[in-house]
Amino acid sequence: MKHFLNILLSLFLLPSLAHAGEETETFSQWGGHLRATGSVVWPASETALRAVDSGPLYDGVLEFRLKNRFVLDENIRLDSHYEMIPAGGDSWRAASELRRLPDSLPGLGCAIPSDDHRFFDFTSSLSEKDDR
Repeated sequence: MKHFLNILLSLFLLPSLAHAGEETETFSQWGGHLRATGSVVWPASETALRAVDSGPLYDGVLEFRLKNRFVLDENIRLDSHYEMIPAGGDSWRAASELRRLPDSLPGLGCAIPSDDHRFFDFTSSLSEKDDR
């Protein structure tokens, strides 16, 4: 372990000691972008969204990305990125309302499929204690 630490320290310290007599410039670069995207969806009559909202569904996404490059030495550089993407709108609201509806959706003439008659169970979680 001692030899490993010596090798690791020599990899990082020797290049910077070699340039100790030279003058290096420390600088920082900033960049990034801000992007806004919008969409409009008209749900078709045979879709489940039509049972919740029949009008156009307006959605929006805002993407913010900030990038920074900090150079301390020729061999020491730090790149950092930060990204935030809030999204929302009418189709998000309609989807959450759809989850609150009972199993039989009015207007569609069909019920949500049940896993009772299927080979695989897609709605429950498996655990080690299940004997099925």
